[in-house]
Amino acid sequence: MEFNSEEPYRLMEARELLSRQLFDGLLSLLQPTVVCDIGAFNGDESRRFARVCPAARVVAFEANEDNIDAYWNGSADWPEGERISWQHMAVAAHTGTVTFNILEADRSQPDWRRGASSMLDRTEEMDHRTVQVSCT
Repeated sequence: MEFNSEEPYRLMEARELLSRQLFDGLLSLLQPTVVCDIGAFNGDESRRFARVCPAARVVAFEANEDNIDAYWNGSADWPEGERISWQHMAVAAHTGTVTFNILEADRSQPDWRRGASSMLDRTEEMDHRTVQVSCT
């Protein structure tokens, strides 16, 4: 049997879609008053949560300052903007500050590295910068 290199990606996409549908179903059923989007990146998930839970407040946490500059400016203009609270900080096991590793990415076009920054130490040889961010 020949290995199809595309198959793992199709399975991953199917699992992601199923996970999203399951999570949205739980949100719709439970209707929480607060939903947290940790690592909010561009706010797409935050806006989805606001649509699924129209009475909830959504708290979007994003530690990458580049993403905040690129995506969050003008967030009040989003239809759900007034119900989404943007927090430029990381979520950690303690309150204070944390070291955050931001991968260098091409800001002029879609680049997977924009969503791959982390509190974890970088072990691969990828250009990144280390910053201190507030955490809660």
